[in-house]
Amino acid sequence: GTKDLLPETLAAYEVGWRGRFLGGRLEAGADLFYQRTSGLIRFTREVDPLHTATEYYGKVGSAGAELSARARLLDRLTAAGSYSFQNVKGDLHGLSPKNKTHVSLLADLGRGFHLDVAHHWVAAADYDGEVVPGGGTHVDQYHLVLTRLAYRFPKWDAEVGFNAFNVFHQRHRE
Repeated sequence: GTKDLLPETLAAYEVGWRGRFLGGRLEAGADLFYQRTSGLIRFTREVDPLHTATEYYGKVGSAGAELSARARLLDRLTAAGSYSFQNVKGDLHGLSPKNKTHVSLLADLGRGFHLDVAHHWVAAADYDGEVVPGGGTHVDQYHLVLTRLAYRFPKWDAEVGFNAFNVFHQRHRE
């Protein structure tokens, strides 16, 4: 590590709006955000399993927006979705894909059981430096499908669930 390592500084701003319509059956939202990091610290390599070398990497700013909606389609079925855009500029860009979406269905199956099915799409991204295992700077777009089946114990306000991540086993890197 670096003996004279100083802390990163971060300034973040966000403004948003949320609204409910149709007697609360439809919710919508929009957010704008800006974040600036100075004195960015980058981990450069692993020295050994307990130590990592670091260096200062400069400044990064990101700005973006997110749109979201949630609708109760039936008494026991809800759909939700969101889209986000983020643009990163500065000494280190490409920290995140610019576009992402998420859509999901949430079903109350009765008798304490719930089923959630979600789809995530993440746009392709080009990164600074070697970020892909084995070398490289490009990550292709990918889709993920996630499912969750759960049972809620109402008496104890507890839940037990089974999650399946990347149901169709699509190759992805984050």
